[in-house]
Amino acid sequence: MEAMEVIDVYNHPGATIVELEDRYDFFGGRNCGAFIPGKPLATPAVPYKELFKANLNSVIERMIKGEA
Repeated sequence: MEAMEVIDVYNHPGATIVELEDRYDFFGGRNCGAFIPGKPLATPAVPYKELFKANLNSVIERMIKGEA
């Protein structure tokens, strides 16, 4: 399986959220350059939570992106 390209990275206190084509992956801690937009998600890190975009409403997406 080919690695998915990182669309964007959102840092929140205690978590880094990586936006992929079809989902958001949640990782503990803050991004320290491991996740780069436009590059494949090629890391051995395992997310503690995956939220698929098809299951989210716009309010939740705005919260993830820090717009709410």
